[in-house]
Amino acid sequence: FLLLYSTMWSNVLVSLSNLVALRVILYLYKQQLRTACYVFVASMLSSICFHLIETDEVASSSPVNRVILTGVFNGKIEYGHFLLLLDRIFAVLAVVFALRFIQNTPAKNKNKRTYMEFNWFKLLIYSSIAIAVTILSELATSEALYVVTHSLWHILAYNIAFCVFNHGSPLYNDIS
Repeated sequence: FLLLYSTMWSNVLVSLSNLVALRVILYLYKQQLRTACYVFVASMLSSICFHLIETDEVASSSPVNRVILTGVFNGKIEYGHFLLLLDRIFAVLAVVFALRFIQNTPAKNKNKRTYMEFNWFKLLIYSSIAIAVTILSELATSEALYVVTHSLWHILAYNIAFCVFNHGSPLYNDIS
């Protein structure tokens, strides 16, 4: 088991945790929200690519002695910083699309008669938990802690996105 965290498998596991994005991607596609769907595909793919080659692109600027991963190629790749930038750009774009959806889309429940109200307080609570988890992952000094917390960050972020786009989620209150 310890061998798992001392090899490139940490990069693979963190990368694979991005596949949870398929839930929101498929939902957006089904709802015909194509542009948002493409943004989430780009977010998922850029994150997968970055985490596969991730070595010390973030660790070298960390205020703590953060764990340095080996990458699947067992060495630093010169375009790692570019992939990290793409990962961050598409993550921000995904947030922008989610916020625009909340602002511009009247929410109706499944019977299409009752309006739903977005619960900003719940979003704040869920997002605060996700941000706390990602901060913990960026301060992780052990590889196992980084893998678990950063994977959890991906799971939380994409599930929050799914809840934003899904009017039947806990982020919407029935105001009928």
